[in-house]
Amino acid sequence: ALGSFSRLLTLRPVLAQDAISNLLDILVNCIPLTPGEGETPPPLPSVVWREGAHARSAIATVFLDYCKFCQEGFLPHVESIAGKVTQLYESGRLRPGERNSIVEGLVIACTAGTIDQQETVINWSLASIKSSWMSSSVQQTISTVQNFVATYLPVYMEGNEVRVGGAKERYTLYHHLHMIERLLKRLTIESSREFLAKHMEWVVPFAFQLLSCLNGLQTQQGRSLMGAASAA
Repeated sequence: ALGSFSRLLTLRPVLAQDAISNLLDILVNCIPLTPGEGETPPPLPSVVWREGAHARSAIATVFLDYCKFCQEGFLPHVESIAGKVTQLYESGRLRPGERNSIVEGLVIACTAGTIDQQETVINWSLASIKSSWMSSSVQQTISTVQNFVATYLPVYMEGNEVRVGGAKERYTLYHHLHMIERLLKRLTIESSREFLAKHMEWVVPFAFQLLSCLNGLQTQQGRSLMGAASAA
């Protein structure tokens, strides 16, 4: 029902600001996250948890749809929305996937703006990912297959059952990759692609090294490191 209003916003862009406030209010207050819940989903989520997560994701997607249909209405508010999203995310009130949907919407809105606005939003949307990926600690996690397994797929026994840890680290890495994928899909105009190309200097080497680690899991060494979980 909320998504259907996206076409009306094209006729009344002035309503964009109220739409922003209402969607963020629904997202963070109607199904609030418990402390730490945004960092990683539970290992065995209940039906209620799944329904709540789906509802929150749907609201974030509505925001994305609004931006697609009414770029000019959301463009003047990109900076304020970005600040609010950062505040909510850092306080644990937004999940990474929800943040990605909202940021993707802001990126779409900025393509209707000036070159400077496009560059600012692109740099902002990738800043936290770049800071993480370029850090020595994260670089170390993908330097070898052994380090990769130790960080993202540590295997341990819990009683008689085999467990694989690293859920939080995998969850974070997945959403980082997904955000970059979303930007590549949305930034199709020439000026934006030029700004994005500058970021590929750190994105591509990391992605290839990550791919190398994943391929390494199929080697004898990788299977040995996975131990009892190697079949999975």
